[in-house]
Amino acid sequence: EKADRAELVTVARTAQAPEVRREAVKAMTARSLEISSPERIGLYQEVLVEVVTTDAAAAVREIAASGIQDKKVLSDLFETFSDEHMRRSLLGSIVNIEVLARTVQNDPSPSTRKAAVLRISNFARSSVAARDALHAAAKGDSDPEVRKAALSFNIDQSVCVDVARSDVDPEVRSHAVEFIRSMDVLADIAAKDPDPQVRADALACYTTI
Repeated sequence: EKADRAELVTVARTAQAPEVRREAVKAMTARSLEISSPERIGLYQEVLVEVVTTDAAAAVREIAASGIQDKKVLSDLFETFSDEHMRRSLLGSIVNIEVLARTVQNDPSPSTRKAAVLRISNFARSSVAARDALHAAAKGDSDPEVRKAALSFNIDQSVCVDVARSDVDPEVRSHAVEFIRSMDVLADIAAKDPDPQVRADALACYTTI
């Protein structure tokens, strides 16, 4: 068994073909979940972290990342990566609210910020920091798709109202209107918004409340 373990580690580290390394990494990931020996788990986890940071193939790195069990290690790795695809693949495993909030606020990629919005929304009901990140993204992100995504998970009516009244993008205003439950606000928007579609959407929401 020890020889088999050593061979698996060697293949994961040195095999020339990415698909061979990938299969070795998959096997290590599975074994990390099955075995109870801290020493063996530690060896596999150490190699998985090494593969995530050094392997040339994105598919191999992603498989390795999926097997890392220490959430702090994952968060630390996430913040060291500049590769957009790798950051997005890791987001689903990140549970550190501060890391997610920084990603929502600062990541240069709109698609990664949007993915971070979706991830941090899972914590919005229990975390003030998560809610604050969503509010800030809904009101201030430079990308309209990110603002719309943040609105979809916003539990603060005042934020939805602010966005519906002031966002520069009519599509974002229309999206915000969908979450407003005040008939007075909807009536005001239906009467005053400069965009006919936003006015129509506000009126439609008004009639369904």
